Amino acid sequence: MTSAITEFISPTNDQLAFIPDDLSVPQFFLDYHHPNRPIRPENTPWLIDNDTGRSLGYEYIRTRTYGLANALKTRWSIGEDDIVAIYSPNQVDFPIVIWATHRLGAAITAANPSFSADELTNQLVTAKASLLFTHAGVFDAALTAARAAGIPEERIVLMTPLPGSSKNFTTLEEAAAEGLRIPKAFVERKLSAGEAKTKVAFYNFSSGTTGKPKAVAIAHYSVIANCLQMAAHFRTNDSTLPAELQRWTPGSVSINVLPLFHIYGLIVNLHHSIFCGCPLLVFSRFNFTGMLESIVKYRVVNLLYVYSTQVS
Repeated sequence: MTSAITEFISPTNDQLAFIPDDLSVPQFFLDYHHPNRPIRPENTPWLIDNDTGRSLGYEYIRTRTYGLANALKTRWSIGEDDIVAIYSPNQVDFPIVIWATHRLGAAITAANPSFSADELTNQLVTAKASLLFTHAGVFDAALTAARAAGIPEERIVLMTPLPGSSKNFTTLEEAAAEGLRIPKAFVERKLSAGEAKTKVAFYNFSSGTTGKPKAVAIAHYSVIANCLQMAAHFRTNDSTLPAELQRWTPGSVSINVLPLFHIYGLIVNLHHSIFCGCPLLVFSRFNFTGMLESIVKYRVVNLLYVYSTQVS
C-alpha cells in the first residue's frame, strides 16, 4: 500500500521516521507494516482474556474484524461517518468493534461503563450514535439510555450474552459469525493522501469537570502518529540500544487494567502495545490480588497505571 508521508526527526537517533497519512487505524495495524514496527515473535498472541485465558492471534482478529464489519453493513447499514457507541467494561472484543467500525468509514464513541443511564444518554445524543454495543453487566442502563436517545432495541448489540434468554438482542458473536457466512457487502474506505489527518476515528468524551462532558474528535492520523512517536521515544526496534535500556520488547506481555474508553488505555495500552508486538492481557475489572497473580502467571513485563502522590 503506497502512502503519502510526513517526516519527523527522532530525538534519539536522528533517523527520519514517517507517518502514513492515508491509512485508517485498522489498515495501519492489520494490513500494513511500518519499517519501525518490531517483528512479533511467532505464535505470540495479540490479546489475552484474563478472565478465561483465551488468546487471540492476528489471523483470528483480522477475520473476526472482517466478519463484524460485514454484519455492521448488512444488518444495520453502518457506513461513512456513522457513529457506533461502546458501553462496556474492557473486553478482548473491544478492539474488534473499533476496527470493524473503522473498516466502514464510521467512528467510535466509547462511554464509561460506570455512567448512569442519564450520563450515557447525554453521550449517545451528543455523539449522534446510531448503534450501541454493550455488556450484560450494564445492560439495564444501556437499554434505558438507548430508548431515551432514540436508538431502537434492534440496534443494541450484546458483547456478552444476557443471563437467560436474550433472543431479542443480537450478540457480537452472532453478528461476526453471520458476517463471515454471507457475501461481502462493503467496499472498505480508502483514504486519499492527507485525509487521515481530518477523518475522525474516535469521539472521546472529556471528564465533565466544567459541565457536561464534551466530545473530543480524534483523527486516524493522530492515533498512528502517537504510536510512532512513542516508538521513537523508547527507541523501539533499535538493535543498538543496550538490553537494560530496552522497553516494549516484542513478546513481552503488557497489562491492561486501564479502561479502553479512556485515551490512555485506548492508545498507549491497546494500540501502542500491539504496534510493539506485545501481547495485551485484558482485565474486565480491576482486582489488586488477582492482578498480582496474573502478573506472575503471564510474566507481565509492561505495567501501565494511573497513580497519584500525596504530599503531607
